[in-house]
Amino acid sequence: MGDAALPILVLALIVSLFTGSADAAQDRGITLPDDKSGYQIQLVYVDTSSSAGSNFDKTGEIESWANQLQVWLRKQVGKEFIFDTYQGRYDIAYLKFEGNIQKSRKDDEKLVQMYRKLNPTTYFGKTLAFVVDQKSPVGSTNCGWAGNFSDYALIFPNLTYPDGGQCKGFEEITKVNSGFSFEAQSLLHEIVHTYGVKHVCLDSTDLMQGSPECEQAGVVPDSTKPVSFDSSGLYYFGGNKSGVDIKSLKIWSDSTGLKRPELNQGICWSGEECSFQANTFPEPGVVQLQIKQGSKWEIVNSVKSQLSNCKGCYRYSYKNSYTFNRGGNYQYRIVKLATKKFAAYVGQSETVRVI
Repeated sequence: MGDAALPILVLALIVSLFTGSADAAQDRGITLPDDKSGYQIQLVYVDTSSSAGSNFDKTGEIESWANQLQVWLRKQVGKEFIFDTYQGRYDIAYLKFEGNIQKSRKDDEKLVQMYRKLNPTTYFGKTLAFVVDQKSPVGSTNCGWAGNFSDYALIFPNLTYPDGGQCKGFEEITKVNSGFSFEAQSLLHEIVHTYGVKHVCLDSTDLMQGSPECEQAGVVPDSTKPVSFDSSGLYYFGGNKSGVDIKSLKIWSDSTGLKRPELNQGICWSGEECSFQANTFPEPGVVQLQIKQGSKWEIVNSVKSQLSNCKGCYRYSYKNSYTFNRGGNYQYRIVKLATKKFAAYVGQSETVRVI
């Protein structure tokens, strides 16, 4: 979320939406049954070797930050996110990470795999929001980061850097933003990144500012003023100049939005268009998408070639899509029809999960 020495980006919130977090499951890494189906954000507290022992999941701080960002969003856009809850309370999972997170080692991906291993059938359709208790530096001056068009975000509230920069405890920011703390702003900032939104350097108060891009562009964050949320409506809420219009995504509790966010989980959503990986070939032609129905392969879509713009691949590109009306696991394959110069190509059978 930018340079830790600067108290930038992230908002404040006060009123509690829930009475607390859900009671822990027998294994704290396993999440409790979901109140709802479909997309949702899963909060996860991560204990590391240099943990300060803050127990953010038990003290109520994680739920407070989540509540704050929800209240702030409602004030800004009249909407709030969908969080994973159990019996109306935040379901906050727990993970113990042996060692300390380093950004360069891609330890964030290890965290994702740890969670998936403990929750092999229930991680689908969720964005994982990791709150990491770690005092050891992560190898950069970040207070957090996220996977772009992915399913994970991390914040590190207990980091303090040699130059005095820190990632929590800015009372003036909380006051200016009527209770929307820096930690809550960081959490919201990184979650928004997962949907594909890049840093925005147009407004010195925008939630999605980030270092070093904005400083290099001459836009210095102004923490003396309240944080804003795409005030122009052109970059990420109402417009997509910064990568995606999150207003159009099904991430809101009021069930608005036209499509689910991209989660990089190899899944498709029932009733929504499912896009398959583009295939390239050395010649033009027609490529079919086939779905296995019983013992037979059924052609569900055919596409003609387009000139490819990818490096190191064949000249012609084909990308298929299909809408599954029911959930389940489906076998599919790609078939390129024969031409005068080339024999038919029949791809291997693969499986897509539809939820």
